[in-house]
Amino acid sequence: MNELLGKSRLGYLQDAELKTQTGQAFTMAELFTSLQTSIWREVLQPTANLHLSSLRRGLQRAHLNTLSKMVLRTAEAPEDARTLAWHNLKQLRSALDKILRQDDGQDALTRAYLEETHDRIAKILDAQLQTQ
Repeated sequence: MNELLGKSRLGYLQDAELKTQTGQAFTMAELFTSLQTSIWREVLQPTANLHLSSLRRGLQRAHLNTLSKMVLRTAEAPEDARTLAWHNLKQLRSALDKILRQDDGQDALTRAYLEETHDRIAKILDAQLQTQ
């Protein structure tokens, strides 16, 4: 995760976008969207009886940690990456709000994980607002 969303790779994507014609380069926004939709697929498009394996939870936690470091400015990143990280966290919070309002038969561990993740995101976004 750190390699995919590291400062040098993000800088490279930003430079490539500037040096090529529109639509020719893989953009930072496309990277963030692609990671978000694949890593958080079950949260963004939930089904009844949602169950997240320990592998999926671990991957999601790693992604959340990386995004939070960008938003909280504890990791070096281009400003556009910080904006995209903030946007991704807002999307996740909204998706988690919807899931947690329903009780669609999640197992206890998945439910606890979703609640904890929601609270972590809320705290990250709140802390980010206080530091500006």
